[in-house]
Amino acid sequence: MTTACNKVPLLAPTGSSITLTASATVLPVNGTTQLIAQVLEAAGTPPQNGTLVTFTTTLGTVQPSQAETSGGRVIVNFLAGTTSGTATITATSGGAGSTTTTSGSTTTATAVGGVTVSASPATVSSSGGSSAITANVRDTNGNVLPGVPVSFTADNGSLSTAVVTTDPSGNAQTTLTTTKVSKVTATAGVASGSGNTASAAQTATVTVNVNAVPNIAVGAPSPASPSVGQSVTFPLTYPTDTGATSSPIVSVKVDFGDGIAPTTFTGRPTSVSHVYTAVGSYSVRATATDSLGDTSTGTGSVNVSALASVTVGAPSPSNPSVGQAVTFPLTYAATGSSPIQRIIVDWGDGSSNSFSGTPSSVNHTYNSGGTFAMRVTAFDSFGNSSVGGTSIVIGARPQPAVSITQTTQNPQAGTDITFTVTVTPASNSGTSIQDVVIDFGDNTTQDLGPSSGTVTVH
Repeated sequence: MTTACNKVPLLAPTGSSITLTASATVLPVNGTTQLIAQVLEAAGTPPQNGTLVTFTTTLGTVQPSQAETSGGRVIVNFLAGTTSGTATITATSGGAGSTTTTSGSTTTATAVGGVTVSASPATVSSSGGSSAITANVRDTNGNVLPGVPVSFTADNGSLSTAVVTTDPSGNAQTTLTTTKVSKVTATAGVASGSGNTASAAQTATVTVNVNAVPNIAVGAPSPASPSVGQSVTFPLTYPTDTGATSSPIVSVKVDFGDGIAPTTFTGRPTSVSHVYTAVGSYSVRATATDSLGDTSTGTGSVNVSALASVTVGAPSPSNPSVGQAVTFPLTYAATGSSPIQRIIVDWGDGSSNSFSGTPSSVNHTYNSGGTFAMRVTAFDSFGNSSVGGTSIVIGARPQPAVSITQTTQNPQAGTDITFTVTVTPASNSGTSIQDVVIDFGDNTTQDLGPSSGTVTVH
């Protein structure tokens, strides 16, 4: 009679211990890692070769699920599978005839615990641009997860890559190119399980904004009607759209419109100043540039006038003579914002005088005859000047009219003779007789003073 018997597996004796380790404790979906079970008896020595060790897991599979020791060690493979989660793996080997079971365990995680996503830059130029989108994947314990596929989607623009596997730092990166505000979603892991054990795929979103063009406005100049050479100030303001995303202004370039090279100011100046050297109407352009290179321009204008002009009127009298006071009337055209402060009069005869303010007339007496070019130069507080003038002819000094009549006819020697002397100033000369002296021709004279008269001589 033949009797069949079943082979009894060789198990670790009571008091033995098992240490279980995994080559990797974090795996991607469908990832694998090697498991090593080290069995030691109570005395610290390996059990007999061929001791059976059984493996169980709460997630994925162990292949093979049973293996025999060699030198006290067993090496098997863990397969994560497609379900995300945390796998607790147990290795056991029971003693013969004993109810005591010894075991060791380890945990390997394949679950995606969370995803964060960021954009750099978070705002692109108003004309569009590119932003690097980075998703960071971690497990439920906060450890980074390498080798995990991450799917990216965007509601506007285009992505350089739709699916990217995380690197050793748990990061997956793609590039968004867009001209519109775009929301990018990163998804990692897969939905699995049901009921109380259901696990959802992990997602995160980030919004990439499109820059709002910076605004700048040029205000009214001060003073409103500057003169040549006078500093004029233009206020600058920066209106904003509170609903828009804008980058800070880093510089403002101002072209004052007079052919001088534009001036660049850093930051956001509240005002800019300039001095114009010529009369005219000028267009002012201020261009603001933000940190993304976007620009906008504001414009203004200014009229620059000349200094008030001065005009010399007709002299009075119109035909003056030497020694006669002459009056020159002065008139002034409308002034700009810098009024005349003083005038200098060059009389044309080598002499000059300075007057403050704007006198309505000036006077001068010429001591010689001739034609003289009289010039008036007006100055404002900035040193700007304007000139007016005229020409005047000064005649020779006029002679008074003298009339002498003799009242005694055919006088004899030794008799009295009466003379009547009449002296009249030159017509319209503006002069008067200062002194009358009679010379009788016989080496005698008589002074009549400042008037005409009658004189009798013997």
